[in-house]
Amino acid sequence: MTTRSIHWQNPTRDYVLFCADGTEQSVSTVEQEVVDVQGDGKVGLYKVRVLHIMEVAIDGSRSEVAELPDSYAERLADFIAALLLDHAPARHSAEITFDLGGEVRSW
Repeated sequence: MTTRSIHWQNPTRDYVLFCADGTEQSVSTVEQEVVDVQGDGKVGLYKVRVLHIMEVAIDGSRSEVAELPDSYAERLADFIAALLLDHAPARHSAEITFDLGGEVRSW
């Protein structure tokens, strides 16, 4: 997976999942917020809300994912958490919520 930011100041980001052959598999738009939980001016918690996921077909067409398979949710959540926490001190954590089609699930 790689990431593309819409704009560095925008709270939304697009995460693109690629297949092994380099073709796009899906694009997920998320809203990210950082929370200073200790009041020390440093990030303590990353709150990430997945707003929508577009599945990319072989022909390049895209369709909205309404029902999220657990396997994809787990892979996406693991990737986002690793991306945000990999170079962070141990006191950081991430809360990832999927908000698709009226169904809200935390991961």
